[in-house]
Amino acid sequence: MALGRLLMKAAIISFLLLSPKNKLDYSPLQDLENAILIFARHYLDPGQQAKFGPIPNPDDPVVALELVGPGPRFLLSMHTALVEHNGPAFFKAVTDVNSMLREIKYPVQEDGNLLHPNSIEAVMNLWQHTGIPLQVVHHVLEESYLRCILLYGADLRRYRPWSNEVYGELLPSLVDEIIHLTNLKKHSLFLDLGSGIGHVVMQACLQTGCRGHGIEISSSVAAIARWMAAIFRQRCHMWGLKFGLFELEEGDMTTSSLVLDKLRDADVILVNNKSFDDTLNGKILHLFMNLKDHAHVVSLLPLSTSLNRRVTERNVDDVGNIFHVEEHWSDPMQVSWSSSVQKYYLYKVDHAGYSTKLQGFAQAFRDPLRM
Repeated sequence: MALGRLLMKAAIISFLLLSPKNKLDYSPLQDLENAILIFARHYLDPGQQAKFGPIPNPDDPVVALELVGPGPRFLLSMHTALVEHNGPAFFKAVTDVNSMLREIKYPVQEDGNLLHPNSIEAVMNLWQHTGIPLQVVHHVLEESYLRCILLYGADLRRYRPWSNEVYGELLPSLVDEIIHLTNLKKHSLFLDLGSGIGHVVMQACLQTGCRGHGIEISSSVAAIARWMAAIFRQRCHMWGLKFGLFELEEGDMTTSSLVLDKLRDADVILVNNKSFDDTLNGKILHLFMNLKDHAHVVSLLPLSTSLNRRVTERNVDDVGNIFHVEEHWSDPMQVSWSSSVQKYYLYKVDHAGYSTKLQGFAQAFRDPLRM
């Protein structure tokens, strides 16, 4: 059984050189190629990239190498060998790439000492100002997810249909969108109520450097989340990535003392309430009474019927009145349970707007003809 290896930060990743019988199953060969291409595209400077030749995309068709033109084509050779199922050629291409990466990662100076920092570290230092490239963020999340779900994925399907514990995931592209809509930043606090395996918390903390906290009531899912968090931390270290501190809690979001304490300082709260019943939605809404001004809440279903409505005698006590609400639509293929577009709701705490509503209600209450 052959192994392919990729040299990473203070570690070597090994991949079984095997292909799955079902094309939809996990492919270690494809995983290896993806890792190499991500590294070449984002960790090398233009001069170093030129030594490897053109960088293909994993889904690119094979191009006849003689048509590429002069110059190095190590990565194209690797991609061609993988698509054509040429094991020896693929193994040789990966070996050549590893040798070149080792020279870049461990540059020896004339005095025999290693150069520090090396050029790869210099590229990564720039990310402190520009942010980690999204392709890198998504790849590390996918690596962590695959290594976790391959072992424990069956446990995620053991739930009661249409119960409050039904498991569904927001995919990284939708999380990207939410991060930008809510202006989540390095010094923000992100909460995920019903965090599942914790992947949204991990993405937010890696992508922005924010602090994060997730809570999941299902014991089996929470156990998987702890395992994935360990894998995620390991993969981030191997890729040389820093992330914001986060913790994943097993418990009931409506009674957790940790959640109640963190809600006061939270900047962004995610509630994946697609399958929650009205009773649970009401309890969650009650938790938001003391949110700070301008805090954001994102939910998959409305938390309240008071969507930007004026305050009346009937709804004057509705906590939903403190929010300004916007409706948004996802793109197709951004959630795990459906390929269609999904509506979601962006709530923003607006105490000044609520005060204006109350003043209007008080005035109307004094003048019943205006109500």
